[in-house]
Amino acid sequence: AYSPDGARIVTACSDGLVRTWDSQSLDLQVIFRGHTAMVQSAVFFPDGAKLVSGSNDKTVRIWDMESAQCTQILKGHTAGVKSVTISIKGDLIASGSDDRTVRLWDAQSGEALATLKGHSDGVRSIGFSPKGDRLASGSDDETIRVWDLQAIPKQPKSQLMAHAAPVYNLAFSHNGAQLATCAYDERIIIWNS
Repeated sequence: AYSPDGARIVTACSDGLVRTWDSQSLDLQVIFRGHTAMVQSAVFFPDGAKLVSGSNDKTVRIWDMESAQCTQILKGHTAGVKSVTISIKGDLIASGSDDRTVRLWDAQSGEALATLKGHSDGVRSIGFSPKGDRLASGSDDETIRVWDLQAIPKQPKSQLMAHAAPVYNLAFSHNGAQLATCAYDERIIIWNS
């Protein structure tokens, strides 16, 4: 993933490390050490001062870019974390796991806010809508769920089924009107969201 200013790239690595690179020269900048298993996902905070990563060690970690130190370890998943994302405002972190759940975390305090249940297999991809009022999750169960984050309790607003293989990536359009999903069935589907 690119940093907000486009100057850096973060990579999640099978050796348990998170690395940042200069996006122009591709020179290695920083190595973040702390995870004890493969890192599956890493993204920058909207201000670029921190990043968040998720690992097969069942944790989500928040890292300070300046010190290259882990500032928080978020625990609660019972299986590997496959995907992490942060809201555009930078106030919420979401993590998807092989434990079939999506967890929401307060990005500042690290407090667990909610556990979203509904998938019947691991959650491989997640993404916030631009307004931050919805979250989409794609799963190995071949479905996409769109969650209304303002509802109490948090329930899927819709379940989208058209893929014939695990859903490995998704993204909302800039205006939030569409959701693009792609799966191992070699199809990209654009949904009205």
